[in-house]
Amino acid sequence: MKKRYLIFQGYLGDFTVLLVQAVSIYIFVNNNQNYLYASWVLVLAIVNPVIGFSSLSLDSVIATENSVSKIKNYIMFRFRTLVIFLPIVLLINFIYRTNASPWFLLLLVYFLKSFESFSTVFRGTYYRNKEILKASVSKSFAKLGYLFGFGFFLNFLNSLSYAILLIIIWNVLVFILYDLIYNKNFDIFSIKSIKDISRDFSILKEFYLLGVNSFLSLVVISAPQILIERLLGLETLSLIGIVMLFNSALDNFYISSNNTLRKSYLDILENKNRYKMFLRQLLVLFSAFLVSTIAIFYYLGDKLFSIYNQNSESQLIITYLVLIGSFIFYMANAINFQYFIKRDILQLFKFSLLRCSASIFLSYYFVVTLGEIGFGMVYLSSNIIYLAYTLIKTEIFK
Repeated sequence: MKKRYLIFQGYLGDFTVLLVQAVSIYIFVNNNQNYLYASWVLVLAIVNPVIGFSSLSLDSVIATENSVSKIKNYIMFRFRTLVIFLPIVLLINFIYRTNASPWFLLLLVYFLKSFESFSTVFRGTYYRNKEILKASVSKSFAKLGYLFGFGFFLNFLNSLSYAILLIIIWNVLVFILYDLIYNKNFDIFSIKSIKDISRDFSILKEFYLLGVNSFLSLVVISAPQILIERLLGLETLSLIGIVMLFNSALDNFYISSNNTLRKSYLDILENKNRYKMFLRQLLVLFSAFLVSTIAIFYYLGDKLFSIYNQNSESQLIITYLVLIGSFIFYMANAINFQYFIKRDILQLFKFSLLRCSASIFLSYYFVVTLGEIGFGMVYLSSNIIYLAYTLIKTEIFK
């Protein structure tokens, strides 16, 4: 199957996923107080780094792995970490006390995002076999839970916790009915092997730095958001949350391009000239997408944000900064993915550590001096540093 057709399937699936998510968040924001949505954003900022750390980027590992027995081990390891990393979340909740994230809400969100992460790891098998449509359908079905949870049950039950609990149940049912039963993947996921932890230590030893990388990448976004909640309040954090919702939708353009080609990187890297041509093509494609999205927000930004009962000039400025930052970040990822293929995880860790350190050090200065716009400056600046270091270290340009 042609690579372009695979990418198109990825785009179509991810567009459907984000459309469902955007509609669910729209209903959420427009039928509840801003602080409730801001609470959701804050809890995600606390939980997501832990989820990233525990996932160890195993979806990419599986997508580029040839051994079927190792794939089974990776999937079952990720399933067991749903419980293994629970104490970390409890500790964070004890240290970081806030009315916006009561412990039960934090735990529910942890289980929801952990199971979503497990499903993402499982979908790595689809990408490995270039079954992009199956991955897209699985993601789309799962995200419908948000539409039901936020669109109906949140207003019907008047409880964010109950709504999230129902979304968890929906995600579990989608995984069982579609991924396991419909696609007949029982041989990959076996309940009998849940207790088999013999390979867990070796997996942690081999890939724990990938987990650290994911943790550091999510801290880049979480650190300034937590600081904004502390210094500027929940209402401002809600403003940032809407910007990042739009950006997460647009980011799927970059993610789909990279995800659907993960297996093909093995072939591309065999020829240096072919790799350079591939990067040039991505640069042109990503640049055209960036210019187009900036133009759309320039002319329609006010109307887009007004959909969510928000109409702020600051939001547009933040959006421009974040859009450029995402373009830089994913272009750098496309360049340094060669280190992942070579399993040079230490070098990837150095990239992520520099990006995260820049975000943490710049957060206080930019948030204090620029307010909410500081979030966009932190995101852009940390990604510029990330790309610069990537270009310096990458052998392909030497």
